Amino acid sequence: MKTKNDEGVQYACSITVGDINVEVKYKRIKNMYLRLNKETGKASVSAPARTSEAAVIKFIDANYGWIKEKTAEIEKAKREEKFELSADLSFESGTLRIWGTNAAVRRIYAGAEPEAKLYSNVVVIYANRDAEPQRLAAAVEKLQASELETAVDALIRKYEPIIGAAPKAFRIKRMKSRWGSYSYNTKTMSVNFNLIKYPKECLEYVVVHELAHIFVPGHGKEFWELVGRYYPNWRDSRSKLRK
Repeated sequence: MKTKNDEGVQYACSITVGDINVEVKYKRIKNMYLRLNKETGKASVSAPARTSEAAVIKFIDANYGWIKEKTAEIEKAKREEKFELSADLSFESGTLRIWGTNAAVRRIYAGAEPEAKLYSNVVVIYANRDAEPQRLAAAVEKLQASELETAVDALIRKYEPIIGAAPKAFRIKRMKSRWGSYSYNTKTMSVNFNLIKYPKECLEYVVVHELAHIFVPGHGKEFWELVGRYYPNWRDSRSKLRK
């Protein structure tokens, strides 16, 4: 798919195809180009000055599926960039999504430096009454990262003797468009911080997925056969991550 920087626009309008509204810019160019704003997800088309509206609609329609897919990815990444607490942590209680369920959040006014702990399905935040929301959120994030680190470490230990390989190190990080990655240069696995919000089987799928990449770099038939060999329910877990 071609992309091209803006040139002098002679005329611009909007065309709607299905449920997609596309900005069309007519320019002194020879071919049509499709662009997608990575910040807003808004699609735009640059077309030669004398291109008919029917031709533009046909071009948009041909790329309709791609636009919808990429727009959904951008919207999902934008949601996951935000640190999502459903509770206003300046208040007494609320809920927090952990391992696919809504854990209750409780405040206990004790201690100077905010600290969060998970007890079964309850997150307890220990902090003084005047603690700033940012510091409370940081304490919760530290708890979430710790939960993920423990779970990832356990999964790597579980699958290393089965698969016969393990990364030299792993890290938890915020990722915009991927649930995990594996670096062949550093032999390091990266896991998306937002997996803390999903059931643990989703994390297990991601860990097995990245371990499989140690042997197979791409996503061809051989790769998915390897994933399926060690984690047969990978389709169900991937489906949950796409919701």
